[in-house]
Amino acid sequence: LVFATWGWFVAGWMDVDMTAYSDKCSLDGVHNAFNYGLQATALAWNDLTLPVPCSSEEGTATVADFKRDSLALAASRGVAYQSDASAAADAICMFAMAFNAMVDKNYATEDLEELSEAAFSDLLAIFQSTSFEGLSGSVAFPKNGATYGAGDRIGTVAINQTVDRVSSQVGTFDGHTLEMTMDPGKSFLFPDGYTQANPPSGLFEKCDSGKVYDYSSNSCVGCSDTTIYVDCADACLCRAGYFQSGRFECGVTT
Repeated sequence: LVFATWGWFVAGWMDVDMTAYSDKCSLDGVHNAFNYGLQATALAWNDLTLPVPCSSEEGTATVADFKRDSLALAASRGVAYQSDASAAADAICMFAMAFNAMVDKNYATEDLEELSEAAFSDLLAIFQSTSFEGLSGSVAFPKNGATYGAGDRIGTVAINQTVDRVSSQVGTFDGHTLEMTMDPGKSFLFPDGYTQANPPSGLFEKCDSGKVYDYSSNSCVGCSDTTIYVDCADACLCRAGYFQSGRFECGVTT
């Protein structure tokens, strides 16, 4: 079970009041379903020695300075620590950069209050070309803005695993190189004590050619009289003159 999370979907979401949903699921049920699940989230903080983007103290303030000040401010106001604070700050920085870029394109402030089609296209192009080292890591987007996922941020994300209601980081995934790096001493865990070095065996039997796996009976079964096994599809498909009426059954056409 894998969740990719950004923005306002924060740690602790599963501990909300489940009363309104008690007829559908329980809090224990949600936790059990998510046990051993993986989450991909923005890094809490980038390299602490890097400069803060969009800072009035450009070149002097570091990520460590921002982290210290933001945590102190939150504590002084009784606000609980939020791991997505750095990502939210990067989003604000990105909008500030975009505003300045639009002004450089000779757009007046009032032009940005209600965007024309041309202004909207210019703004999207600026967003798409955004690239900077933020408080939460690298902030960049795919070069081709016309493809699916073009608005998804490319960067390093933290990979967390939840085991027995405790979530911890096990490694990081680099969106630029598509490489996974495990944290020192960390491993993916599986039920019944299995680990990444000693993974569980396959859960489902591999069927011989001519048979397919029936998940309801947990066994390999042959094709029915109205179906025929097709090797390239590894499935029982309807014979000519029949239509599918169930997972392994076909009925007579009318």
